[in-house]
Amino acid sequence: MFIVLFTFIPVMILMFWVNQYSMNLIQQQIYKSQLDILTLNIRQLEGELEKTATFLRSISTDESLLGAYASNDETDQYFAAVTYSQDIQDSIIYFDYVEGILCYAVDTGKTLYCYTDYSSNYPERMSVIDEVKEQADDSNRGSGKKWTGTDTGK
Repeated sequence: MFIVLFTFIPVMILMFWVNQYSMNLIQQQIYKSQLDILTLNIRQLEGELEKTATFLRSISTDESLLGAYASNDETDQYFAAVTYSQDIQDSIIYFDYVEGILCYAVDTGKTLYCYTDYSSNYPERMSVIDEVKEQADDSNRGSGKKWTGTDTGK
């Protein structure tokens, strides 16, 4: 009886310890695998956002188009809107994580937006546009500052 008891208890303790160790090891491997996948996704997203930022910098630093889009002359506004729309529509398909691009002229209140998929939620898109307008108007109200495009040299 004592031999069975002295053999059974250590074996049970050893089995419990091995089980706990195995579970802990498996959890660590799962966490590491998920961290690697998350890190890869973040790197892809950062690369895509940098590509998008480069494109936005390129279209926002064209002073002639910016001035034309924000001018009071309807012909200039129309020309700039068509040019922006064509440039954006031609380029937006190359961005994996961008659903749409919005241009808003604070001076005139004109908006121009292009989307990759027009079947997405229309009220949601319009609420984003309204929020951008509200934020732009709030940031420019009373400050005398205007939104302008700048080239950071990157």
